[in-house]
Amino acid sequence: MSQKRSKLAQAALVSNGMVWFGASFMLFAIAAEQTAAVFAGTWLNVLGWAIILLVAAGLAVVGVIENVNIRAGKKYKPRPRS
Repeated sequence: MSQKRSKLAQAALVSNGMVWFGASFMLFAIAAEQTAAVFAGTWLNVLGWAIILLVAAGLAVVGVIENVNIRAGKKYKPRPRS
């Protein structure tokens, strides 16, 4: 019983995925740019680099959870009022 997704639901999934992917990609890019400085610098650089990577990974996970929730909401049908 697969129903075709409406255009609004499709747009919500795509835009939500783009936002979360873009945010996490930006942080991964910042961490990659700092990689050389991290291994040549102090422990504070290493800590900052690790925090940036953890936040980026967290954003990626939140984005996946949001898309799962959007897909689950598509299947939700409220009970009719009597």
